[in-house]
Amino acid sequence: MKIVILIPLGSRTGGPEALHQLSDALLQQGHDAIVWYVLPSDIDGIKDLYSRGQLSSETILDIGHRPSEIDEYKAYKTVTEARIQLSKDMCFVIPEVYIELVKYFDFCKHLVWWLSVDNAFGYLANGQVNLNYLRKKNCFHGYQSNYAKNFLDAIHLHQSYALSDHTPKLEASTPAPRKHSVSINAGGKVIFDVDKLAKDIQEACGCDVHLLRNMTRAQVYESLESSKLYIDLANFPGKDRMPREALLRGACVFVTASGAGHGVDFDLPSEFVFDVNDIDMVAGAAKRVLDHYPFYLTLMQPAIDRVHREELIFQREVATLMHAITGNR
Repeated sequence: MKIVILIPLGSRTGGPEALHQLSDALLQQGHDAIVWYVLPSDIDGIKDLYSRGQLSSETILDIGHRPSEIDEYKAYKTVTEARIQLSKDMCFVIPEVYIELVKYFDFCKHLVWWLSVDNAFGYLANGQVNLNYLRKKNCFHGYQSNYAKNFLDAIHLHQSYALSDHTPKLEASTPAPRKHSVSINAGGKVIFDVDKLAKDIQEACGCDVHLLRNMTRAQVYESLESSKLYIDLANFPGKDRMPREALLRGACVFVTASGAGHGVDFDLPSEFVFDVNDIDMVAGAAKRVLDHYPFYLTLMQPAIDRVHREELIFQREVATLMHAITGNR
């Protein structure tokens, strides 16, 4: 069975990296897996072929040669093809942002990978995808977070399997001195006023506060490696990578009880997870962590250990899922 993994071309986020990790794992395990780096025009082309009755198991998609544009992803094994011969003995790996494609490739199998939940709401709410397509025997589902699993259960998509991802390993280096500082996610998923929070923490703790926005990956890592605390007040549409990267680098982590932040996905003690109505408590909690960093870091150890196990867990999840897909012909 040929497996075709759809990845948005040129996108540098956690989802595309997870898709590259899947390609790497499938190739390591001996599967015939290729990557299709998708452009918006590809989606329009698929819809056009479908509307004209020219999309079938006999169709050849001539997409041209498209290498990866992201240097960080070159560590993962991938195979690309300029022409994709469609067939019934094929499985498309469709991230949730392309979920509408399920109906166009109904002649073969699909694995919808729910790397997030919230990002797919629009397609489901406006009727672009009929849920009955997602409940067919040829449609499998992978959930990256427990948050996504609960969502799939709620809409009765029961042919579902755990398919997480793994946090990139640390490069060997001399640890940076741990400073009396805090790093705060200031990206687009944040749902609170991080500038006000930074000011409150500076006043409460007398520390440096680094707002992580518009930085290179190396700059983000440098900040995490030197901070005692990382705060992420995002909406967590999936099990985001930044808190896990912070844990690997020895920072304590605060998250909000929103989306995948609420529950077991990060395995954090409950006192490190803040309800959306309790954000005014964060600055005071940050002071306690900075003042007693070694103690609070010990409370992080189960979460840190879990991050270290992710790659082994992911390899087993891939094997289990592919056994289910290839065994159900």
